[in-house]
Amino acid sequence: MVKTPKIYFIDNWVRNYFIKNFVELDLRQDSWELFEWFIIWDFIKAGVDLESLKYWNDKNKREVDLIIDNISNISAYEIKFKKNIKAKDLSWLKAFWQVYNTKLNLINLNIQEETENYNFMLGFGV
Repeated sequence: MVKTPKIYFIDNWVRNYFIKNFVELDLRQDSWELFEWFIIWDFIKAGVDLESLKYWNDKNKREVDLIIDNISNISAYEIKFKKNIKAKDLSWLKAFWQVYNTKLNLINLNIQEETENYNFMLGFGV
């Protein structure tokens, strides 16, 4: 796991106020960040301990957006602001799976079929 902190904004409205950006989500270049923070905030509201929230990356700049690291269990979540994910969009995640051998949950805007190593989840109401 990574020791370098990753910063998340819990209140996207405050962030938007300071950067003076209230453009529609479809027109924003940071929509993926807003979606990622929204999902992480859902986990926090559901009672996930802040100390257990982590992320993973390696020397090749591959990363997994959210790791919930409980002593007995690791849950990994990749968060994508896309409706349809293709296998090639996830091919680099194999590195994480090979190291930790845990199921990777993909949260996106559309429900998709579960595959051998990836569990697709809808990005609302985590």
